[in-house]
Parts: sequence; structure tokens; C-alpha cells
Amino acid sequence: MFLDFEHDSYYYDDRRRYGRFEGARGQIELNSTYVTKRKPAWLVLLKLCGLAIMIAVGFAIAWPILIQTFHPLQCAGLIAGAMCIYTGIAFFVRPEPNPDNMGFLGGVVNDPFQRSDDYNRGLWNMHCTLGPGRYAAETLLDACVLLGIAKGEEILDDAPAPAAVWENAVMSEAEAPPKLETVMLKANRFEE
Repeated sequence: MFLDFEHDSYYYDDRRRYGRFEGARGQIELNSTYVTKRKPAWLVLLKLCGLAIMIAVGFAIAWPILIQTFHPLQCAGLIAGAMCIYTGIAFFVRPEPNPDNMGFLGGVVNDPFQRSDDYNRGLWNMHCTLGPGRYAAETLLDACVLLGIAKGEEILDDAPAPAAVWENAVMSEAEAPPKLETVMLKANRFEE
């Protein structure tokens, strides 16, 4: 039996419905660049600590399963390789669901009259699944920017150079920024 997708009423009605809700579906974007601002060292270190905890949890979950079959060194290699592949996929694949069409109650209840909400909920699940890997990839890239390994035009450097910070720290009172004046708020300020 041959299915004619052009004239089959089920698929035709479905396609017509999606045409009516143009833009109701989300999309999967492929990311190839990472544009970032230079982050302070304390923030990158804090993100690296969070990443270390995530890696430890991943090892704690996978290790007991793999140790039953593989040698400990093989287990460590498999886990590390799987984490690197997951981080790479999470960096490059960016699912973006359409939040306006997730079903009823923000995706809690299915809308039985259309399928695009199922597609958007699937994209949302993929987005949540890849989120920790995206965090890991962006943290590693921020650490590379901080260490000077990653350089290029995609790094927006709003912060002054370290030498300029020390020169500004020893400034005279004539160059000091103006002091903010304290303003007292009236209790009846909304009644006027």
C-alpha cells in the first residue's frame, strides 16, 4: 500500500493547520561561535567549582554501572569521553522551542488539537537535557579567555587592562568620581 502524503486528508489537514500557525514551532540552531565578555576571575573560578561538582556527580552516577564490566582505567576513559562528546554536542546544538505553543498551562497539559506543541515540548526537553553540557562548555571557554588561550574578535573586552586599573587606583582627588548625594524619601511621596 502506498501512502500519498500530498493528498492524504490526515496529513493535508495537519499541514494546513501548521500553515495557519506559522512560526508556532521552535527550531534547532547550530552554534559555531561563542561571543562573550571577559568575566572576572572570581566568577570564572566559581563556575569552575560548579563544573567540578557536576563532573564528580557524573562520575559518581556512571562509575558503579561501568565498573561491573570494565577495568577502572577503561571506566574513567569511557566516562571522560562521554562527557566530552556530550559537552561538544551541547555547545553546537541549540534547541529553541516556541514558548507560546507548548500546550495548555505552559506545557503541563497536552493540546489534543495540534501536534506542534508536542514538537515544542520535545525541543524544551532537549534544551533542558543539553543545559548542563552548555554550562560546561561555556565555563571552559570562559576559563580559556581568562587564561589568554582564547583570543579573537568574539571576545568583547569591556574591562580595562590590568595596568589601567592600578593607575586609576592611585588617582588624585581632582580625578576622583563625584560623590552621590543622599536623597531622603518623603513618606507621602505618592499622594502628591
